[in-house]
Amino acid sequence: AVVSTQSLVDDDMVCAEKIGTSNYFWCFPSQAVLSRKRKLEEITTEVEGLKKRKANNGAAIEEAKKLRVEGAERSELLEEIGVKEKMLAAVTNEVLKYKECDPEVLGQLIIRNFT
Repeated sequence: AVVSTQSLVDDDMVCAEKIGTSNYFWCFPSQAVLSRKRKLEEITTEVEGLKKRKANNGAAIEEAKKLRVEGAERSELLEEIGVKEKMLAAVTNEVLKYKECDPEVLGQLIIRNFT
């Protein structure tokens, strides 16, 4: 009972007051409505802030794209990345060809078949 009442207090659904050695809990009907309105306002404010931040970031990205200089070094690096990605794909395909001969995979298949 203590855990459930504490969670209600933590969620601001119930008020708690310690008077002497006793703990009193109460909730007014309008309090739940006000709590929901306050939460809605907080979320709405957060959403608006995130929308502004997204717009600012989008503008900053567009500005950075305009200022970016396509240099020879950048082109070379992009070309090198493309070559490395192709090599990675080729090596991955080669490894997948021999997957059936992998001792770990064979051990798993044996265990799976006999259990």
